[in-house]
Amino acid sequence: MRAKKRLQLRRCQFCNKPGHNKATCPEFLLISNTVSEAQKKPKIFFHTSGQKTTDTVSPYLITLHNTRNHWQEMETVSPETENNEWEKFYEEIKSQQPVFETKKETSFVLPAEDPEPIVSGNEEELDFEKLTAPLLKKTDSIPVKESVSQPQTKIVQDVIKKTFWQEINWRKALSGAMVALILLALPLQTKTFVQNLRHSAEKITADSTEGFLALQDSTAAIISADLPMAQDSITQALQKFNDAIAEIQNHRILQALIKSIPIVNSEVQNRQKLIIAGQKIALGNTYLIKGISEANNADIVPLKRLQILSTHLNFAIPNFEQASEDLNSVTLEILPFEYQAPFKDFKTLFGGMLNDLNNISLLSKNINEIFGGEGLRRYLLVFQNETELRSTGGFLGSFAVLEIKDGKIISIDIPAGGSYDLQGQLSVLVEPPTPLLLSNRKWEFQDANWFPDFKASAEKMLWFYRHSRNVTLDGVIAINSSVLTRLMSLVGPISDEQRNLTLNEKNILEILQKTVEEGEEKIINKPKQILSDIGPQILASLFSLKPENTLPLLFNLNEALNQKEIQVYFTSLFTQQTIESFGWGGRIIQTPEDRDYLMVVNSNIQGQKSDAQIKQKIFHQALVDKDGSIINSVTVTRIHEGQPGQKFYGQTNINYIRIYTPRGSELISARGFIWPDEKYFRAPSKNATIDEDLDELEKEIGFDQSSGTRITEEFGKTVFGNWVITEPGSASTVEFIYRLPFKAFVPQNTDFNNKKLLIPFLSSNGQLSKYQILVQRQSGCRSTFESQVIYPSTWESTWSDGLNSTLALNGFFIAEIPLQTDGIWSLIMNEKK
Repeated sequence: MRAKKRLQLRRCQFCNKPGHNKATCPEFLLISNTVSEAQKKPKIFFHTSGQKTTDTVSPYLITLHNTRNHWQEMETVSPETENNEWEKFYEEIKSQQPVFETKKETSFVLPAEDPEPIVSGNEEELDFEKLTAPLLKKTDSIPVKESVSQPQTKIVQDVIKKTFWQEINWRKALSGAMVALILLALPLQTKTFVQNLRHSAEKITADSTEGFLALQDSTAAIISADLPMAQDSITQALQKFNDAIAEIQNHRILQALIKSIPIVNSEVQNRQKLIIAGQKIALGNTYLIKGISEANNADIVPLKRLQILSTHLNFAIPNFEQASEDLNSVTLEILPFEYQAPFKDFKTLFGGMLNDLNNISLLSKNINEIFGGEGLRRYLLVFQNETELRSTGGFLGSFAVLEIKDGKIISIDIPAGGSYDLQGQLSVLVEPPTPLLLSNRKWEFQDANWFPDFKASAEKMLWFYRHSRNVTLDGVIAINSSVLTRLMSLVGPISDEQRNLTLNEKNILEILQKTVEEGEEKIINKPKQILSDIGPQILASLFSLKPENTLPLLFNLNEALNQKEIQVYFTSLFTQQTIESFGWGGRIIQTPEDRDYLMVVNSNIQGQKSDAQIKQKIFHQALVDKDGSIINSVTVTRIHEGQPGQKFYGQTNINYIRIYTPRGSELISARGFIWPDEKYFRAPSKNATIDEDLDELEKEIGFDQSSGTRITEEFGKTVFGNWVITEPGSASTVEFIYRLPFKAFVPQNTDFNNKKLLIPFLSSNGQLSKYQILVQRQSGCRSTFESQVIYPSTWESTWSDGLNSTLALNGFFIAEIPLQTDGIWSLIMNEKK
């Protein structure tokens, strides 16, 4: 049988290799002295305009299936007229046009099931295996053009056309095809390609992360009102972001390629989000600097300054919120290890600042009303001394009446005798709460803050003032003594020439305490005369504050409000609702019937200033029984670090303690209490009547004979109250054990709020348990909190949330933390199969 004639291939006369001739031989071109530089390094342009190419075969056509590797001498470029999304965004940043976005309100909710991804036909990411499958079937060659004569070219083109051009975006198809070509024909160069890509990615990451470190300096400088440093840091940050953008723009085709590789694309998207977030933060910081600069005019009244600053806040916040979304979606592990901790710190700083700015922006809508923009406003300022702890923060030793209009102080009156100046002026006489009989036979203004709900106490203060001075006021502002330290750090030293004193942030509390207790004015019943003298000076300095300190003042006030160092109440309904929405009203929070609640409230009665030396620890435990019932135990330890006989602070701490629990809680036992001697209690004045507010807000519902614990219902809570006496240098521990009015288990057929959100945590038998506790802080009290929740061994923990909380096998625990603000902790449990 005659053998089949072999196909003869044309060979190059120069290198004797098949597939090309001497005119197009790469080796000949490389050593030729007659060719130009352009000929030595031929360029291939990948056009994506969709225009039909000519049928003429280019002299620079490279047959990729040749054994000779030509890619080492090739360069890839793209049309210079093309603009990508980075250039567009960069132009937007340079224009500094504000972008307004709707503010997203956030609140605590149980975790929801992850939503299904929404993918449209044009947005679908390419499947790499599907992308390369048709090409892997062809082993002898890869078609370049239809005019090149090669076996099965038309068939392969039909497959490609059907697979790509009808199903996916043609730009992504071209990128995918290029990836396939590299992987099939050039394995060694693919490694180099990946290394170059990795090097570029690391440079982009380093530049963008260093930009964020500069932004951190800028943000801190803004908070501290160092505008030159803030501007310099922004400039440094933008330079780093520009370097990162330049690196990205140098690899446009690489961007197209990596979009076809999901793993690599994910990292690149994270880096891009870093840069976009950084530029948004830089733009937001620029608005803040501009606002502070425009308000930097001593001739402008504080109210006008706040309005100017508020306007620029409205431009800055949408940029910050968009940046926050991008930052929260960035995976920390893509950053170099040395940058991970600083970047995490920056996210924390930025998140806190954004929350504060949102609060300030919302509050600005009420600033005009609060500062007398709608007419004269008259407020009662009460100064609470937390060294003598009371329900809302401290004893009402002093007060002032402030009149303000159009942002200017009209008058301020601080009685030299303090709160006792109102004694004897009451037009009515009422009985005090029973524990207050230890100090007084009648209820007077200085003891008005008996209720831990500040609104109730503020209304009672206004009631006493109205019945003493026959004057109505527009609100109450309670200020703890710790706020003076904050204010003095901003207004600077204050001179008291009459007493030859200089007060600053470090000594003001000590000097005031000593002068009030031992000063010459005490002999003539004017112990608070020093406050009358320096108070107007402090307020005047505050209202004439340097413009660059306006924003730091707002940050300090916001922190003081969040920590209940300042609590406010306004008779204006709209303003009061706004204040309460921020959590600045000192209200007792109403909770659902199936949520645990705890607030420990202390009232120092006849214990002098001993609370300055008291440290308190609260330990809470919830024990869940097999039937789902919950037994709580709350242990409160009070440690007196003072020394017997120590001036001001070495007295015995006599404290009436109340714990507020969910309404309907049942006291099981209480121990560790010590009552003051009965002989020290006074009988109510004969002419005193029962106070209507006290009778309505504090309803006695029981009394535990074994421990002497009083049981009342107040503000939608069940309250257990008793006495704790702690001597200097010792500690006292008391314990309340009670049953909660609800059960922890949630059967499958139970209807409850947000049930859909808990579906992902349901076990096969549908038995679920959810536990949540809200703990509120008492203003002025130095206390820590820790807790543990224990379930039967037949249950296992699934999810928890809350500061310092850690899952255990059958529950969770909260490590000891300072209780500086209110807190919420949550737990979800499943019954074992």
